[in-house]
Amino acid sequence: MKTAIHNKTIFISFSLLLVMAQLLIVNAVEAGGPTSGVSNVFKVPIFKSRNLTMKQTVSRVSIGNDQIADILILRAKELYIIGKKLGTTNVMVWDEEDKLVDVINLEVTHDLVSLRQRLHHFLPDDELGVQTSQSQLVISGQTSSLEKMNTAVELARGYADAASVGKKRSEVLNMISIGGGHQVMLEVTVAEVSTE
Repeated sequence: MKTAIHNKTIFISFSLLLVMAQLLIVNAVEAGGPTSGVSNVFKVPIFKSRNLTMKQTVSRVSIGNDQIADILILRAKELYIIGKKLGTTNVMVWDEEDKLVDVINLEVTHDLVSLRQRLHHFLPDDELGVQTSQSQLVISGQTSSLEKMNTAVELARGYADAASVGKKRSEVLNMISIGGGHQVMLEVTVAEVSTE
């Protein structure tokens, strides 16, 4: 009988330990932000601002790196975010009861929308894409000539230079290919020579 009670006590203690460990792991993941493969990053172009509407009332916020962005509470459920420097950080949000209610991953990017518009305006027939990766401006796709590729890279370089802050320079990563596969047509004549 004593062994059964002792085993039951060990089982309950072990179960409580597992529940506490699970709670610690869940809270640790929430504190650092989402870790799933699904991207839920709020993007703000550098030197521009965006408003973010929250689901609940916000009483306090904290930003991980205030050199990347500034954040203000505009209204009870609205945040105002200004991109200051290329990079990523997170924003922690507390409600009126001082309970952590959200962790927002924030990325300050190059002004990609404006660059896409410029590329489409100057190179309408070429399929080009732009992305940002930390301080790099990545331009990809295909152009029909070397001159058009150089035009696209120079446009991107202007945006990269404008996004450079202090000593940290933004660079352009050129992943553009020119034209498709080039084919050469050869005309071959076969002759047979006999030495008899």
